[in-house]
This record gives sequence, C-alpha cells and structure tokens, in this order.
Amino acid sequence: MNTIDLGRLLQRGYYVTLGLTSILLEITQDATKREERIKDLDRFLDELVAKGVSTEAEARSYVDQMMARSTQAPDTKSDAAGTTVTAVATPVPDNTEQELRELTEQIAKLRQELEQLRAQKQ
Repeated sequence: MNTIDLGRLLQRGYYVTLGLTSILLEITQDATKREERIKDLDRFLDELVAKGVSTEAEARSYVDQMMARSTQAPDTKSDAAGTTVTAVATPVPDNTEQELRELTEQIAKLRQELEQLRAQKQ
C-alpha cells in the first residue's frame, strides 16, 4: 500500500513554489526566456490535447462496444475470445420454492442460535 509522507509532500510543494517563482521572474525579466517558456508550455499543451483526443476516442469506442453487446439477443453472449454461447433455460421443479423457504427458515434458526451462543459467552 502506498503511504503519503507528509514531510516529503510539503518539501516538494515548497520546491515547486520556489521553481515556479524563479520561472515567473525569468519570464518577466528576460524576453527570450519568456518566448522559450511560452513555446515549451505550448508544446506541453499540444501533447495534453492530443492525449485527451485519443483518450476520448478510446472511451467512445469502448462505450459503443458495450452498447452493441447490450443490444444483442438476450440468450446469446460473446466472450473476449469471440466464441458464442447460447443459454438454454431449464425447467425448475415445483418443490424448489418450498425447499428455498425451508432453507431460509433453517438459516434464520441457525443465526438465532449463534446470537444466543455469543450472548452466553459475554
């Protein structure tokens, strides 16, 4: 797990502030430095824009694929390998509902017994 070192974080913030101040002073005092920094910033912003455009295209493609999958026939699913699986519904026996009720009652009784045992231990 990645922990945050507060001292290091504050130190980095301090150095970032000093560096930014230094760059701002250079920009205001020297016209050639100003033009150089503006070009660097412009290149960096162009990179960010290009990355944003490609990320948006990837996200749009992913969403379109998900939408296409969700509109397929409900009994046919495709996995990542491209194989198609057809689901077949099997009839459920009539006594399944009764068995489910009985199991639910057994679970409720077991929970009650467990709570009683915990209360006795305390």
